[in-house]
Amino acid sequence: MSRKTKRNLERKAQRRPTQRRQPSQMRYVLTGVGVLAIGGLIFAGAMALGFGSGGDDDIELPDVPTVAPGDDDGFGDPPTFDGYVVGVSPGHGETVTQEETRTEDESEPGGVCADVEFGGEATGNWFRMAVDGEEVTQQTIWDLTAADDPQAPDAGTLCFDPPEGLPPGTVDAAVSVQDPANFDQEPREVVSWTFEVVD
Repeated sequence: MSRKTKRNLERKAQRRPTQRRQPSQMRYVLTGVGVLAIGGLIFAGAMALGFGSGGDDDIELPDVPTVAPGDDDGFGDPPTFDGYVVGVSPGHGETVTQEETRTEDESEPGGVCADVEFGGEATGNWFRMAVDGEEVTQQTIWDLTAADDPQAPDAGTLCFDPPEGLPPGTVDAAVSVQDPANFDQEPREVVSWTFEVVD
């Protein structure tokens, strides 16, 4: 080993070791924020693609019709049952107490109900209900105790049963039946009826 090389090695050995900086906590925080921001942008983009923003993929639910203006008795014509809806309660033109419109026993829901038969193709999401001109479908319940197989029901009862019961007065109710894959078409069936609630 030459003297020059030896001197260079001695000098390096005499130097003080440099202190390495510890990684900053802030760097980890900024990295985490960046990952979250990118994840948020990806999620927002996926939601925009999934739901559309005014394109052809948007689904506009049709209006649920209410009953036609009544005749002299105030209740109008009774509904006809020749499709999916096979009965309603309270019945058309009936007078019931507010207490009768509450659900006291879960196996016998109260309120406004429609008995339906699914006919092999319809499912629960084919049925929509309106009470006094306001859609209440999201607040309805299904009673499938009449079905032969509740896992694949052939019949059921759709009910709107507010805990306090229906307010006193004349009640207009309507149920429409429509394939949710074809909202551009007219409903396959609309059944409307009127009854009265007293204290």
